[in-house]
Amino acid sequence: SMVYLAEYGELHVIDASAPEAVLHLPSIPEHALRVDVFNGYAYITGNSGFQVLDLDDPVSPELVGQIPGYQFTWTEFFRNGNYGYAVGTDQGFGAVDILNLTDPAAPHVVTRIESGSTLSGAVVVGNRIYAVGDGLLHVMDIEDPTNPAWIGSEPVEQGASKIAYSDGHLYALGAEITVYDAATDPDIPAVVGRFAGITGNEIHTFGRDLAVLAEHEIHILDIRDPVSPALMRSIRTSQPASRMSLAQDRAHAVTSRCSCSRSCYWDIYLEILNLENRPPALSPDVIPTSGQPSRLLLDGDRAYACVPEGIEALEIPSAGEPLQVGM
Repeated sequence: SMVYLAEYGELHVIDASAPEAVLHLPSIPEHALRVDVFNGYAYITGNSGFQVLDLDDPVSPELVGQIPGYQFTWTEFFRNGNYGYAVGTDQGFGAVDILNLTDPAAPHVVTRIESGSTLSGAVVVGNRIYAVGDGLLHVMDIEDPTNPAWIGSEPVEQGASKIAYSDGHLYALGAEITVYDAATDPDIPAVVGRFAGITGNEIHTFGRDLAVLAEHEIHILDIRDPVSPALMRSIRTSQPASRMSLAQDRAHAVTSRCSCSRSCYWDIYLEILNLENRPPALSPDVIPTSGQPSRLLLDGDRAYACVPEGIEALEIPSAGEPLQVGM
């Protein structure tokens, strides 16, 4: 129910336990550029380096460890066991920093994996990192976090800037959504599906659904059939959105609006959207005909099928089962 937001060099603490009455608690001047929360700790990069905050008291986080001077601002951060994986771009080149977080009071960088291209999104799946950037999908082996290995890279036909994972499949977001099978061969994911017509800034999976953040909308897709994602609905935000996180059935979107008079400054908003009302899956009715139909004509709530015996009339009510009403 707590939301932590890094903006304008401060860590904002927001009590969202009652979404209809969000409480913005006093911000903390941690020189924060980005914050990620895992298992009771907040991990921050900013002008004061890398910091670890204990969230036992969520209203007043306590600084327990830091790496002074650490200036690598990540686009993605994951904690897996005793290690953290910071993914981003440093001086034009993509990199993954692996941090030992066994002792929150003494975090330290173990090693860095560098790529020849930028990295803008990544996911950790078991002992693999899948990262995207510059139209490429990269695969890294982190079975031994102290000695990671670069497995390979492959182009993504329609580009990719963000990536998500669910149930053996990767979803790379570019000019379209490219679906990969990462279960059959984790080292060489194979393209198994695509979904065109949707692009955006971020992509996340939750349950059996996929959420894509576009500038003014969050698109929700059904991925029960990963090969053929299906758009269920789109939820509009009141202002252009730049970031999004998911928690249970809620989406937290960071939106902004320029307030211009003589000078221009940005108002930052946190919008909380309810994702509970999932449209029901379509379960089409099958209407048996007296023979193999060759043509079909629809007219309001009636269907007329050409069958070998003649023209069969079927009634299709808005509720209830379809009926044969004549020949």
